[in-house]
Amino acid sequence: STNLPSVNLPLQIDGNWRSMYLAADNVEKIEEGGELRNYVRQIECQDECRNISVRFYAKKNGVCQEFTVVGVRDEASGDYFTEYLGENYFSIEYNTENIIIFHSTNVDEAGTTTNVILATGKSALLKVQELQKFARVVQDYGIPKQNIRPVILTGRVTTLSPMIAKLTGNEIILSVSLSLELLFQNSCFHQSAVASVFNSLNNSNHHACLFFSFSDTCPE
Repeated sequence: STNLPSVNLPLQIDGNWRSMYLAADNVEKIEEGGELRNYVRQIECQDECRNISVRFYAKKNGVCQEFTVVGVRDEASGDYFTEYLGENYFSIEYNTENIIIFHSTNVDEAGTTTNVILATGKSALLKVQELQKFARVVQDYGIPKQNIRPVILTGRVTTLSPMIAKLTGNEIILSVSLSLELLFQNSCFHQSAVASVFNSLNNSNHHACLFFSFSDTCPE
């Protein structure tokens, strides 16, 4: 269930969002080309958040297809129900002005149940605390951290010269290591709309930065 009263939700939910991280117990469904790997574009509260509209793209055979689904809230449970590739029950686990973390249960036509955790963001990067919250939600639903997939990091990799941020503590994150281990420590910083990952160099206190363009090549 959401962490804020519904009266406040439209202020923090309405707007343009991007899928950033996914995790699922049936991980093949969120891999590149997987049927539950969705690229969110817009989220909107309707009727004081009794309904939530989500506009997104999914890729079929590499082609972006646009969808809009409307989740209808069950007043008893607070969860939202919609139909997309079967039955879907979703809730907002955490939200701020910069991040929304959803939990969704998909029951497909074959009766297979898949739990999905989705983090959407408004900026290119998430803060350390936001990534930690996402990791906790993933853990709470019993999903292995190895099943976390960074939606914004797939694509061509370009190795750039190391650019070390002059930041203290954990003010800026960057995200996921190449082995998909979440790294909550100082990292490299890039100002344009890219996400970054760093590796610790062997026997060195410096970091090598790798910059990844958004995998999400679908239209706005």
